Amino acid sequence: MARIVLMLISGVLGLASCAKDEEAGAPPVLDVPYDVAQETNIRVDNVFVAADYSNPGATPSGVHLGIHYSPTPAYDADMPYYAMADGKIAKVESLISAGTYNVNVQQSMTGGVVVVYQFETQSANAADETAQLAKIAVSEGQDVPRGALIGTLHDAGTPDPIMHIGVIRGADLVCPTTLMSADAIARTDFLLQRDNPTWLACYEN
Repeated sequence: MARIVLMLISGVLGLASCAKDEEAGAPPVLDVPYDVAQETNIRVDNVFVAADYSNPGATPSGVHLGIHYSPTPAYDADMPYYAMADGKIAKVESLISAGTYNVNVQQSMTGGVVVVYQFETQSANAADETAQLAKIAVSEGQDVPRGALIGTLHDAGTPDPIMHIGVIRGADLVCPTTLMSADAIARTDFLLQRDNPTWLACYEN
């Protein structure tokens, strides 16, 4: 999980100047990043665990600074993901992490908030990097409204791809549900109760 920590810390530093343009106003209220008509094909397979959480033995994973809204194993196709609120695309970059290809899209919003959409192919094949980049629907500097397509998660086969959602507020990496609408929180809780009923969405002090 350290790779996510480093990746998002890097994102915080790299977005310092970009975020200033979006600092005015209240922070956004975030929707879920998927089409709710596809909810039966979505699972929360990892949750937010703060680096300083006081009871790490009670969490489902180690430090993890975001929530996964990934396709279920039975869903054998690409999955689209959408903007959780209005904002400007500050970064689109391809990354190699633990030998596999990810595409990191960062959207700056009001209130100094940045939403990170991390398309994790789980593949070491460069052809899958090319395929994932081609399925990103936005570009840097683009204004993207709530609900617009950010990109489609490329299904490279086994292991299953992952959609990581991170939220940066100022200089802090925060649990995504802290800025979500009541409906988005309820949908996240529903997915947890369905598949992992003992988990919480956020583990923080």
